[in-house]
Amino acid sequence: MNKNQVALDRHKTSNSITRVVDSTHWLSWLHHAKLIHFTHRGSDITAGAQSPGLIFPTTAIFSYSSASPTGGLAESTLVGNEGIVGLWLLSPKTISTVGISLQTPGFGIVIAADFLHREISHSSEFRQALLNHANASVWYATQTCFCYRHHTIEQQVSKTILLTLLRTGRDEVQMSHQMIAGVLGIRREAVSKALEHLQKLNLIEQKRCCIVVRQPTALASEACECYPLIRAQLGYSLLAA
Repeated sequence: MNKNQVALDRHKTSNSITRVVDSTHWLSWLHHAKLIHFTHRGSDITAGAQSPGLIFPTTAIFSYSSASPTGGLAESTLVGNEGIVGLWLLSPKTISTVGISLQTPGFGIVIAADFLHREISHSSEFRQALLNHANASVWYATQTCFCYRHHTIEQQVSKTILLTLLRTGRDEVQMSHQMIAGVLGIRREAVSKALEHLQKLNLIEQKRCCIVVRQPTALASEACECYPLIRAQLGYSLLAA
């Protein structure tokens, strides 16, 4: 077994979908899989240079967003080790209005789409895992729309920080004020004001392009109701840190 296969085996259990693939099917996956380290935060994954197939994030986090002709941008969902990036590649109909960018650098298992087309028919466990993720993704996007309309900026900023922490298993997030503003589709100044408020409460500490969370439980009380709902729906508590 070569080093790439050893690394793939190690990362397999870090993603909720690849985790359910049994050992027999996984042997065939290894012939079509690559472990890629995604490093360029904010880069457009849809360009194809970084991702020749579907991505099963293990430590990386990706952002789905929609952009307007005037340059406006808003995120609909984040995808980390609970899911898959590029699910629509398994459909004969492609979509071009969804942008995929790297929010947090890290690793992901990349699998060729043509192989996964065949695997859906052969593995009931894999097929069910995809259906569960698709269902959760639709709910997540719907909840995000509700959040943008009904919750304060401070609540949304707190939620964004916490959802990133859950996926990384660390006590800090490497996000600038501008990046959070882009994720939420709001002005950078509004994000700065919200973060200053959270720092005054001693819930976070701001560093250059980095936010250290001092009191996660207390920060959760500052987040909107969407945070515990999303955490429960996507099963973050079940994921390996």
